[in-house]
Amino acid sequence: MAIRVIQWATGAVGGTTLKAIIEHPDLELAGVWVHTPEKVGKDAGELVGLPPTGILATNDHEALIALDADVVVHCPAGQGPIGERDRIVLDLLRSGKNVVSSTGPYFVPELRSPEYAQQIEDACREGGTTLMSAGANPDVVVPWLGAALTRMSLDVDHIYLAEIDDFSPNPNLNMMVELLGLGKPADEFEPWMEEGGYFQQSVLEWLHLLAGNIGVRLGKVEGSYRLYLATRDFTIPAGEIRKGTVCGAAFTWSAARLGETEPFVDFEFIYTVQRDHPDFPGLPLEVRMVVEIEGSPSSRTTVDLAPSLDPDAPERDASLPQGVFHAAAASVFNCIPVVLKAPIGLFTMPVPGAWQARSPQ
Repeated sequence: MAIRVIQWATGAVGGTTLKAIIEHPDLELAGVWVHTPEKVGKDAGELVGLPPTGILATNDHEALIALDADVVVHCPAGQGPIGERDRIVLDLLRSGKNVVSSTGPYFVPELRSPEYAQQIEDACREGGTTLMSAGANPDVVVPWLGAALTRMSLDVDHIYLAEIDDFSPNPNLNMMVELLGLGKPADEFEPWMEEGGYFQQSVLEWLHLLAGNIGVRLGKVEGSYRLYLATRDFTIPAGEIRKGTVCGAAFTWSAARLGETEPFVDFEFIYTVQRDHPDFPGLPLEVRMVVEIEGSPSSRTTVDLAPSLDPDAPERDASLPQGVFHAAAASVFNCIPVVLKAPIGLFTMPVPGAWQARSPQ
C-alpha cells in the first residue's frame, strides 16, 4: 500500500520534496499546503513542472489536518510566527499524521521550556505519531556529522562548524528578503538573535543536540554577527541588490562546556549573494560545510554542494534551487521511512560510536 504524504509548503526545499513525492512509485500525494495566494488552486504537478496530479494546492490548514495521510513533509522556510507554526505541527500530530520537518526548533524543545517539550510528547501520544526534524543543516551537519566525526578521536578539545553559502541563485523572495535581509539597508536588518526567536532557538537546539550526542553539557550560547554591504549594484533571480545594502552576513555562535570559560564549540553561518565581495570567504562551488575536531587526533572534513561536480555539465536553469536546497530536501525526503518506523514521540537520529566526554558534565 502506498504511503500517503502531505507536502507542507513549496518553496526552494518544499518544491523539491514535492517533485520527489509525486515521482516516487511508493508514495501517494494526499495534499499540498502553500504560503503564497497565487499558488492556491493550482495542481501540485503544475507547481513543479510535472503533469497534473489531481491534487490542488490549498492554504486551508484545517482541511489538510482533516485529511487521511501517513506523514507530513513540513518545509515552511521561515514562514509565519513560530507560535502559529507550532500550533499547526501539534494539530497534525494529534490528527494521526507523522511529521518530518526541514525546520525546527524541534531538536531539544525542553530548552524553550519543559512545558513546550511536554506539549510535543502529549500530541504525539494522542495521535500515535512521531515528530522528527531533519535537513542538511540543521540535523546532518551540526548535530549529526559534528558528532560522527568525533568517532575518530580519543579526546576532543574543541569543535568548529561552518556553513558558507552563495545564495545568489535562490529565487525565493520571502526567504531572501524577509529571513536573510538581503537588499535591505543595514539599519533595517533583523539580526535573528532575539531570545526565543525561530533562528536563535534553532541554533541553540542544534548545538545542544550535538553536545548531547557526545555527553557534554554546554553553558550559555553567545552570538554575534557582521554584515556584508554590496560594493556595487547587481541583479539576482530574487531581485535587485543596490550598492550599500545588505548582500550577506556572517553569524557566529560560541559555547563553553558548563562551568568553563573557553569555547568548546563554535558555529558560523556565512552567506552572501555577491560572490566577489572582498570579505566573503572563497568558495569552490555554491556551498561549503566544514567540520573541524581539535583533539587526539584532530580532523577536518568539508562538504561541497552544487547541482553537479562535473565542470562540463550544462549550465542549469537559474530558476532551480541550488545544491544546498536539494541537499536539505533530500535529507527530509529520505527520512519519510525513518519517521514512519521511529517510536512514538520526538525522534532525533542517533549517532552510533561518537566520542563521549569522560567526566560528568
